[in-house]
Amino acid sequence: STIAERNTLVNALRVLPQTDITLACETPGILYVEGHTDLALLREWARILNHPSYPFLSVKTFWRPTVWQSRADAPGIRAQEHFQALQLVRPDIPGLILLDGDALPAVQPTPITGQGLQRLRWSRYEAESYLLHPAALERFVEQMVGGPAAALAKSDLRGYFEAQFGKELTADFYGNPLSPKPLIEKYLQQTKARTDVLPPALNAAGILALPYTRYHEIAALMRPDEIHSEVIEKLDAIQQALRL
Repeated sequence: STIAERNTLVNALRVLPQTDITLACETPGILYVEGHTDLALLREWARILNHPSYPFLSVKTFWRPTVWQSRADAPGIRAQEHFQALQLVRPDIPGLILLDGDALPAVQPTPITGQGLQRLRWSRYEAESYLLHPAALERFVEQMVGGPAAALAKSDLRGYFEAQFGKELTADFYGNPLSPKPLIEKYLQQTKARTDVLPPALNAAGILALPYTRYHEIAALMRPDEIHSEVIEKLDAIQQALRL
Protein backbone atom coordinates (compact mmCIF):
# COMPACT_ATOMS: atom_id res chain seq x y z
CA SER A 1 0.00 0.00 0.00
CA THR A 2 1.06 3.62 -0.49
CA ILE A 3 2.11 5.99 2.26
CA ALA A 4 -1.20 7.83 1.80
CA GLU A 5 -3.16 4.61 2.25
CA ARG A 6 -1.20 3.71 5.38
CA ASN A 7 -1.81 7.18 6.79
CA THR A 8 -5.53 6.81 6.08
CA LEU A 9 -5.63 3.55 8.02
CA VAL A 10 -3.59 4.96 10.90
CA ASN A 11 -5.90 7.98 11.13
CA ALA A 12 -8.97 5.78 11.04
CA LEU A 13 -7.57 3.51 13.75
CA ARG A 14 -6.76 6.58 15.83
CA VAL A 15 -10.42 7.63 15.90
CA LEU A 16 -11.88 4.18 16.59
CA PRO A 17 -13.61 4.31 19.96
CA GLN A 18 -12.48 1.74 22.49
CA THR A 19 -15.95 0.21 22.26
CA ASP A 20 -15.37 -0.55 18.56
CA ILE A 21 -12.09 -2.28 19.32
CA THR A 22 -13.78 -4.33 22.02
CA LEU A 23 -16.76 -5.20 19.82
CA ALA A 24 -14.49 -6.19 16.94
CA CYS A 25 -12.98 -8.84 19.21
CA GLU A 26 -16.21 -10.00 20.84
CA THR A 27 -18.91 -9.99 18.14
CA PRO A 28 -19.24 -12.08 14.96
CA GLY A 29 -18.86 -9.12 12.58
CA ILE A 30 -20.06 -5.63 11.75
CA LEU A 31 -23.15 -4.44 9.90
CA TYR A 32 -23.25 -1.06 8.17
CA VAL A 33 -26.72 0.39 7.51
CA GLU A 34 -28.04 3.86 6.71
CA GLY A 35 -29.07 4.56 10.30
CA HIS A 36 -30.43 3.19 13.56
CA THR A 37 -33.99 3.10 12.24
CA ASP A 38 -32.96 0.54 9.60
CA LEU A 39 -31.50 -1.61 12.36
CA ALA A 40 -34.73 -1.31 14.36
CA LEU A 41 -36.77 -2.53 11.38
CA LEU A 42 -34.45 -5.46 10.72
CA ARG A 43 -34.58 -6.39 14.40
CA GLU A 44 -38.38 -6.50 14.46
CA TRP A 45 -38.59 -8.51 11.25
CA ALA A 46 -36.00 -10.99 12.54
CA ARG A 47 -37.90 -11.33 15.82
CA ILE A 48 -41.20 -12.04 14.07
CA LEU A 49 -39.58 -14.62 11.80
CA ASN A 50 -37.53 -16.17 14.62
CA HIS A 51 -34.61 -15.69 12.28
CA PRO A 52 -31.09 -16.82 13.26
CA SER A 53 -29.87 -13.24 12.80
CA TYR A 54 -32.05 -12.01 15.67
CA PRO A 55 -29.52 -12.50 18.51
CA PHE A 56 -26.97 -10.44 16.59
CA LEU A 57 -29.50 -7.73 15.74
CA SER A 58 -30.81 -7.53 19.30
CA VAL A 59 -28.19 -8.31 21.94
CA LYS A 60 -24.89 -8.92 20.14
CA THR A 61 -25.13 -6.01 17.76
CA PHE A 62 -22.10 -4.36 16.22
CA TRP A 63 -23.24 -1.81 13.66
CA ARG A 64 -22.36 1.61 12.37
CA PRO A 65 -23.93 4.00 9.83
CA THR A 66 -22.46 3.75 6.34
CA VAL A 67 -20.90 7.15 7.07
CA TRP A 68 -20.45 8.12 10.69
CA GLN A 69 -18.65 10.51 13.00
CA SER A 70 -16.65 9.14 15.90
CA ARG A 71 -16.95 12.47 17.73
CA ALA A 72 -18.81 15.74 17.18
CA ASP A 73 -15.92 17.58 15.52
CA ALA A 74 -14.60 14.67 13.47
CA PRO A 75 -15.02 14.29 9.72
CA GLY A 76 -17.28 11.49 8.53
CA ILE A 77 -15.69 8.06 8.28
CA ARG A 78 -16.94 5.85 5.47
CA ALA A 79 -17.68 2.18 6.02
CA GLN A 80 -14.70 1.08 3.90
CA GLU A 81 -12.25 3.14 5.97
CA HIS A 82 -13.81 2.09 9.25
CA PHE A 83 -13.72 -1.56 8.24
CA GLN A 84 -10.06 -1.36 7.17
CA ALA A 85 -9.25 0.05 10.60
CA LEU A 86 -11.15 -2.80 12.27
CA GLN A 87 -9.09 -5.28 10.25
CA LEU A 88 -5.99 -3.93 11.96
CA VAL A 89 -7.59 -5.03 15.21
CA ARG A 90 -9.03 -8.31 13.90
CA PRO A 91 -7.92 -9.30 10.38
CA ASP A 92 -10.59 -11.96 9.88
CA ILE A 93 -13.61 -9.85 10.89
CA PRO A 94 -16.44 -10.01 8.33
CA GLY A 95 -18.57 -7.00 7.45
CA LEU A 96 -21.69 -6.22 5.46
CA ILE A 97 -22.90 -2.91 4.02
CA LEU A 98 -26.67 -2.74 3.37
CA LEU A 99 -27.36 0.25 1.13
CA ASP A 100 -30.63 1.95 0.33
CA GLY A 101 -31.90 1.36 -3.19
CA ASP A 102 -31.24 4.98 -4.12
CA ALA A 103 -27.72 5.18 -2.68
CA LEU A 104 -24.67 5.26 -4.95
CA PRO A 105 -26.27 3.51 -7.94
CA ALA A 106 -22.86 2.82 -9.49
CA VAL A 107 -21.87 0.76 -6.44
CA GLN A 108 -22.95 -2.80 -7.10
CA PRO A 109 -23.62 -5.65 -4.64
CA THR A 110 -20.87 -8.18 -4.03
CA PRO A 111 -21.03 -11.94 -3.50
CA ILE A 112 -21.89 -12.97 0.05
CA THR A 113 -18.95 -15.13 1.07
CA GLY A 114 -18.60 -14.57 4.82
CA GLN A 115 -15.20 -12.97 4.18
CA GLY A 116 -14.11 -9.33 4.19
CA LEU A 117 -16.43 -6.42 3.52
CA GLN A 118 -19.49 -7.48 1.51
CA ARG A 119 -22.21 -5.28 0.08
CA LEU A 120 -25.95 -5.48 -0.65
CA ARG A 121 -28.65 -2.99 -1.54
CA TRP A 122 -32.41 -2.89 -1.25
CA SER A 123 -34.34 -3.18 -4.52
CA ARG A 124 -36.87 -0.64 -3.28
CA TYR A 125 -35.93 2.87 -2.24
CA GLU A 126 -35.17 2.06 1.41
CA ALA A 127 -35.96 -0.31 4.28
CA GLU A 128 -39.13 1.61 5.17
CA SER A 129 -40.50 0.75 1.72
CA TYR A 130 -41.16 -2.78 2.97
CA LEU A 131 -43.61 -1.50 5.59
CA LEU A 132 -46.12 -0.82 2.82
CA HIS A 133 -48.39 -3.78 3.54
CA PRO A 134 -52.04 -2.68 3.80
CA ALA A 135 -53.04 -5.20 6.49
CA ALA A 136 -50.07 -4.27 8.67
CA LEU A 137 -50.75 -0.56 8.21
CA GLU A 138 -54.42 -1.06 9.06
CA ARG A 139 -53.42 -2.97 12.21
CA PHE A 140 -51.15 -0.11 13.22
CA VAL A 141 -53.87 2.47 12.52
CA GLU A 142 -56.34 0.49 14.59
CA GLN A 143 -53.88 0.30 17.47
CA MET A 144 -53.11 4.01 17.33
CA VAL A 145 -56.66 5.31 16.78
CA GLY A 146 -58.70 2.65 18.56
CA GLY A 147 -62.39 2.53 19.28
CA PRO A 148 -65.18 3.36 16.83
CA ALA A 149 -62.93 5.80 14.96
CA ALA A 150 -60.63 3.00 13.77
CA ALA A 151 -62.95 1.84 10.97
CA LEU A 152 -63.14 5.34 9.49
CA ALA A 153 -59.38 5.81 9.88
CA LYS A 154 -58.70 2.59 7.95
CA SER A 155 -61.13 3.70 5.27
CA ASP A 156 -59.30 7.02 5.01
CA LEU A 157 -56.00 5.14 4.72
CA ARG A 158 -57.36 3.21 1.77
CA GLY A 159 -58.71 6.44 0.33
CA TYR A 160 -55.18 7.84 0.33
CA PHE A 161 -53.92 4.94 -1.78
CA GLU A 162 -56.91 5.20 -4.10
CA ALA A 163 -56.07 8.86 -4.65
CA GLN A 164 -52.51 7.83 -5.54
CA PHE A 165 -53.17 4.78 -7.70
CA GLY A 166 -56.90 4.65 -8.47
CA LYS A 167 -59.43 2.15 -7.13
CA GLU A 168 -58.50 -0.75 -9.39
CA LEU A 169 -54.77 -0.70 -8.64
CA THR A 170 -55.45 -0.12 -4.94
CA ALA A 171 -57.81 -3.10 -4.82
CA ASP A 172 -55.08 -5.24 -6.38
CA PHE A 173 -52.49 -3.85 -3.96
CA TYR A 174 -54.72 -4.70 -0.98
CA GLY A 175 -55.25 -8.18 -2.39
CA ASN A 176 -51.63 -8.84 -3.43
CA PRO A 177 -49.42 -6.55 -1.35
CA LEU A 178 -46.30 -8.72 -1.61
CA SER A 179 -46.40 -8.79 -5.40
CA PRO A 180 -47.92 -5.46 -6.45
CA LYS A 181 -48.50 -4.43 -10.03
CA PRO A 182 -45.45 -2.97 -11.83
CA LEU A 183 -46.74 0.60 -11.46
CA ILE A 184 -46.89 0.34 -7.67
CA GLU A 185 -43.60 -1.56 -7.45
CA LYS A 186 -41.91 1.14 -9.53
CA TYR A 187 -43.42 3.78 -7.25
CA LEU A 188 -41.97 2.04 -4.19
CA GLN A 189 -38.58 1.83 -5.90
CA GLN A 190 -38.50 5.50 -6.80
CA THR A 191 -40.28 7.17 -3.88
CA LYS A 192 -38.85 7.73 -0.40
CA ALA A 193 -41.27 5.90 1.88
CA ARG A 194 -39.95 7.52 5.06
CA THR A 195 -40.92 11.03 3.97
CA ASP A 196 -43.15 10.79 0.89
CA VAL A 197 -45.34 7.72 1.40
CA LEU A 198 -45.81 6.78 5.04
CA PRO A 199 -46.34 10.28 6.52
CA PRO A 200 -49.17 11.32 4.15
CA ALA A 201 -50.76 7.86 4.36
CA LEU A 202 -50.74 7.93 8.17
CA ASN A 203 -51.85 11.56 8.22
CA ALA A 204 -54.84 10.60 6.09
CA ALA A 205 -55.72 8.02 8.73
CA GLY A 206 -55.54 10.65 11.48
CA ILE A 207 -52.08 9.76 12.79
CA LEU A 208 -50.38 13.13 12.54
CA ALA A 209 -46.66 13.84 12.63
CA LEU A 210 -45.58 10.37 13.70
CA PRO A 211 -41.75 10.52 13.80
CA TYR A 212 -39.99 8.06 11.52
CA THR A 213 -38.08 6.81 14.56
CA ARG A 214 -41.32 5.03 15.50
CA TYR A 215 -41.83 3.25 12.20
CA HIS A 216 -40.41 0.06 13.70
CA GLU A 217 -43.70 -0.10 15.62
CA ILE A 218 -45.39 -0.84 12.29
CA ALA A 219 -42.88 -3.60 11.60
CA ALA A 220 -43.54 -5.02 15.08
CA LEU A 221 -47.19 -5.66 14.15
CA MET A 222 -46.46 -7.51 10.92
CA ARG A 223 -47.15 -11.21 10.64
CA PRO A 224 -44.62 -13.63 9.14
CA ASP A 225 -46.60 -13.99 5.92
CA GLU A 226 -46.72 -10.19 5.54
CA ILE A 227 -42.94 -9.76 5.49
CA HIS A 228 -41.58 -9.31 1.97
CA SER A 229 -39.36 -12.07 0.58
CA GLU A 230 -36.58 -9.55 0.02
CA VAL A 231 -36.50 -8.77 3.74
CA ILE A 232 -36.01 -12.48 4.39
CA GLU A 233 -33.27 -12.58 1.75
CA LYS A 234 -31.48 -9.69 3.46
CA LEU A 235 -31.73 -11.37 6.88
CA ASP A 236 -30.37 -14.57 5.34
CA ALA A 237 -27.52 -12.53 3.84
CA ILE A 238 -26.71 -10.97 7.21
CA GLN A 239 -26.54 -14.44 8.70
CA GLN A 240 -24.26 -15.73 5.94
CA ALA A 241 -22.09 -12.62 5.59
CA LEU A 242 -21.36 -12.36 9.31
CA ARG A 243 -21.11 -16.13 9.81
CA LEU A 244 -23.84 -16.16 12.46
